Amino acid sequence: MITLERDPHNAAAARRHIEASQLADRIELIEGDARETLPRLSGPFDLVWIDAWKADYPHYLDLLLPKLAPRGIIVADNLFRHGATLPPATDEEATRGVLDFARQVQEHDGLHNVLLTVGDGLLLAWPAPH
Repeated sequence: MITLERDPHNAAAARRHIEASQLADRIELIEGDARETLPRLSGPFDLVWIDAWKADYPHYLDLLLPKLAPRGIIVADNLFRHGATLPPATDEEATRGVLDFARQVQEHDGLHNVLLTVGDGLLLAWPAPH
């Protein structure tokens, strides 16, 4: 398992929990901006969880799709943004990012997807069969 964390304080807390875990030898924490660290990872990834800077969700999708395993799944969190993405959507940068991401996924010919009304909204996307 690989986890990316930009915030040094969150990374330090994650390291403490990882080190105390029985799975510590299976978890790699990479500290830094995902826009910079993702391109260095080779994949393929079976499961990707996106819960990061919302304005960058479309960029994360572009970086992740070439690294997604043929049966991989992308899970994106907070698609409702506490109602901000529902009509009339706010014009906040983070809300626009989430809406652009959802539109990208929906319009992508190579992806299937579903939006789950769980919590603050989870979008699942996976490669469409060829």
